Amino acid sequence: MFQFFAQELQIVSKTKFSDSRFKIEEGIKKLEEELESLPDPGAPPPIPVMVEPIVQAVLDIKPGLSYVIEESIPQRCFELFKRELDNDRMGMAIVRKAPRQISEFRDLSIKKMIWLTKSQKSDNGHMPIGAIGLGSEDIDEDDYDYISPTELPKLFAEISNFLSGNPGGVVLLEGIEYLLSHSGFKSVLSFSQSLNELMVTREANLIMSLNPESLDAKQTSLLKRDMN
Repeated sequence: MFQFFAQELQIVSKTKFSDSRFKIEEGIKKLEEELESLPDPGAPPPIPVMVEPIVQAVLDIKPGLSYVIEESIPQRCFELFKRELDNDRMGMAIVRKAPRQISEFRDLSIKKMIWLTKSQKSDNGHMPIGAIGLGSEDIDEDDYDYISPTELPKLFAEISNFLSGNPGGVVLLEGIEYLLSHSGFKSVLSFSQSLNELMVTREANLIMSLNPESLDAKQTSLLKRDMN
């Protein structure tokens, strides 16, 4: 009887020893794998991988709303404007740079264009200094008007007249900083508020490009308050 229990105890001991040894070996193997995955302290730093920027979500423009696009360099505003024109909408572009210099306007069917400048339209058929440049060379001087940045009432009247003949149209305003520098914040704020109300009544859209660095936080908040 004693010999039988001794043999059973020996078998149990061997089994437990075998299980413990197996667990220890598995633990050592796992630890070695984790150590191999760690970077070598003496190895050179990894070469950074260039990652493409995340594409911005598509903005769903709704009739009657005005949109402020915050960007240091006007680009997104042109993309949105072009997309709306591609959807067979009538468009009006108000820009700081001469339309001939804006490559994004190439092949676009823009109903009306206005260049914000202190230059005057020439009477001899020649374009003033600053109007000539690379870009949409097919845009002739007669294709757009000139308006001074101090003539906000005239600019508003032009936009209102355009929307009267093109209900549901879309207006691009690039150069709000230029208006601010010549007409002051209060005048431009009143102008933008009137534009916002105009878009509502005409079920149109305003796409305004704004460099947030050109204003302080309070001014930016006021300018964006009634817009999207």
